[in-house]
Amino acid sequence: MGFIDELCQLQEDESLDLCQVKEIVSRATFCPEDLRESAPQQPEPDHYSRTSIYSCDAFEVLVIRWAPEAQTTPHNHGCDKSCGVAAIIEGGITNRVFCMQENGVKELECEQFEAGSLMAFEEGIIHQMENSKANQETLSVHVYFPKLSDVTHF
Repeated sequence: MGFIDELCQLQEDESLDLCQVKEIVSRATFCPEDLRESAPQQPEPDHYSRTSIYSCDAFEVLVIRWAPEAQTTPHNHGCDKSCGVAAIIEGGITNRVFCMQENGVKELECEQFEAGSLMAFEEGIIHQMENSKANQETLSVHVYFPKLSDVTHF
């Protein structure tokens, strides 16, 4: 995967930033069959499977396979304040963004991303992702930098 080599080169030369990572991922060509081969674990009904296809201290690349209507819980990207970019390869994702309130989280916005779309996650975001396709698996590639740790679920 050429985009991983680009990310490795970039992080050797300077620190990664969201705009640069988004640009690199936007130029990448992803083959769904190759991604499924790299991430052979099929998700259980209403769940998703995550497979790390590259990991170093600076960043991590995950392939996520979403069963129909699978969703995450509202979460952030950890104490390391990871940023991220997700490429929707097949299917669609609904992304809900939340803010913290005294009694929990409150939804601020909801946005739909279809195949071919890119999503960007700034540090500190609290969000929830869901496969928006009732009868179809969704396939996505995620780059998190630094790699995820200490994710908090709400």
